[in-house]
This record gives sequence, structure tokens and C-alpha cells, in this order.
Amino acid sequence: MSQELFDEAIRLEEEGQNERALSIWRQLAGTHPSRNVFLRLAHLTTELGLIDDAESAFKHALEIDNRSAVALLGLGHLAIDRRDFKAAETYLRKSCEFEESSPGYSVLGVALRNNGKEFEAEEAYRQAIRLDPRYEEAYFNLGVEGNRIGPGLCAGAPGTWVRPHRPRAQP
Repeated sequence: MSQELFDEAIRLEEEGQNERALSIWRQLAGTHPSRNVFLRLAHLTTELGLIDDAESAFKHALEIDNRSAVALLGLGHLAIDRRDFKAAETYLRKSCEFEESSPGYSVLGVALRNNGKEFEAEEAYRQAIRLDPRYEEAYFNLGVEGNRIGPGLCAGAPGTWVRPHRPRAQP
């Protein structure tokens, strides 16, 4: 891979020149396809609202590394945004199987909740908290779930959730 182009694309993103960075990521995806290139491309296309391109890039990353928890988590986010909670649950279960993370379990809980699996959702939020007791999103989502299935866990508006952070591929 051309490390210079990779570094240039990252620099452009950091400077907010996303369209120029996108051009370089696309070039790298064609000439030097790698999991990290596709993950960076997926992240940027998601930010730019190019959802079909993001989904395609995440899937290309999985073709290279079928155990990429980051790609599966990204596909889970996109499925939730499409309100395809069944697909989201599938992607997110696999992501958590390959790499336990608080963001993964918290978002899995959202998919489970929207699939009518409230008690499994609660357990996913609790697992996120066990992994990182400071992970606020899981507490919020647990509170929302608690308001749906029982009183007193914590305040939260039923039917809402905090937009989770999207992990970035490391250079």
C-alpha cells in the first residue's frame, strides 16, 4: 500500500477536506485493497451520508477479514438506521462474538429491544457496563429499557437511544 496516500487521506480528513480524502480512499480501495482501507472508506462515506457506499465498503472489509468486529459493528449501525433490526441483531451478535466491546453490546441491546427481546437487551446493556463501568450510553439505554419493562432503573425517554460512537479503523 502507498503509505504516503494513506497518510494523506488521514490528514485531509483531519483538516475537514472529506471530499478530497474520499477520492484518495476510493483510489486506495481500487489499487491497494485492505481491511483498513475499506474500513476508513466506510467510516468516511457514513459521515458523508453515502450509506450504500459505506455498506459496500464494510462488506469488502469482511471479504478480506470475515472476523472484523469493526466492520460488523458498522453494518449493525447501518441496519439500525434502516430499521432492519433483525439484520442488525445478526451483525452485532457476530461483532460481539469476535470482540467484546461496550459499544458493541450497547448497540446489540438496541437491536434486541427493537426485536421485542427486552430481557436479552437488558443483559446486553449490563454486559456493556461490565466491560466498561464508565460507558454512559449503556446506562442510558438500560434506563430506557427499565422504563419499558419495569420501574426505577434510571431516567430515560422510552423509545429513544443515544447515537453510539462509531469506532474507526486504526492506520
